[in-house]
Amino acid sequence: MTGGIMENEYEIFMGALLKATALIAPEFFDLQVASTDATIYRERVYCYELYHQLRQTLPIGFPFTLQGEIDKRNHPIISKACGAIKPDLLVHRPGDMENSNLVVVEVKSVTNVSQLKKDFKTLRCMTSLENGYFRGISVLFGQNNDDPYNKAARLYKKHCADATERIHLFFHKLPRNPIERYIEEQQTP
Repeated sequence: MTGGIMENEYEIFMGALLKATALIAPEFFDLQVASTDATIYRERVYCYELYHQLRQTLPIGFPFTLQGEIDKRNHPIISKACGAIKPDLLVHRPGDMENSNLVVVEVKSVTNVSQLKKDFKTLRCMTSLENGYFRGISVLFGQNNDDPYNKAARLYKKHCADATERIHLFFHKLPRNPIERYIEEQQTP
């Protein structure tokens, strides 16, 4: 597939991702802890619901497959370049590396923002491989003050400054709302 076709497929995926994140209910966003009034963010719970909602919103006939947590430890190409990684979600054509890798997605909660550096490393590697993934997406979710989001933005600027065309950072601050893309404000001279 050419870059234009991949861009079109990416836009279709992004439309589905926006719809899917707007469908994530509070119980999958912020898990109630038994026998208490406390709640806790659980990445797996969020990712499984995101996967489910994406499966429901991707159009019939979409030419890529959505899969979760594929261990790339023994992959003949990816493991040599990127190490033993297991991305949260992949949108690709399994078994093919040529023009068949659309999106790699990594997810973190606001309580684990310090782990974004590892996710950015994974996204950078997987999107820079020959016939690698067309785009990388990092999603930070959770209700909190702005500090985790500011920290995420700083980490993104530091670790993805030269890759902002292929790696995108999104914030999902509230359940039943779509994600919002972080775009660095342009400084005027």
